[in-house]
Amino acid sequence: MVPATETSAPPARAAVKPTPGTLKKTKLTVAQAADMWLMADAAIRHQTAVKEEAAEVMHAYFVRTKRHVYQDKISRERTGNTLILDQAKVRAYLGARLREFQTRTKSGWTLKRLG
Repeated sequence: MVPATETSAPPARAAVKPTPGTLKKTKLTVAQAADMWLMADAAIRHQTAVKEEAAEVMHAYFVRTKRHVYQDKISRERTGNTLILDQAKVRAYLGARLREFQTRTKSGWTLKRLG
């Protein structure tokens, strides 16, 4: 074994090549970004419809079998039954003092599909 000296440098590293299938960050043009956004939006809409169709079948399965879990992959959970305020009654109760209790949410921007 050769003792390390202060002048010896560590061995050179080979250049790391990106693994096939990984994302590479590149600058997008506005047209490319718009196309990508529209394609992603369409895919989300399609997958949402597929998911809703599958959910109907899964709910029927859970009702029929009286189970709440399918192969440790999908579970059926109860939703709803949360406490909410009846806005019309709150407005009537507060009357003129309503403005004291009103606040606005933080405003921002979102994208919306037009066509």
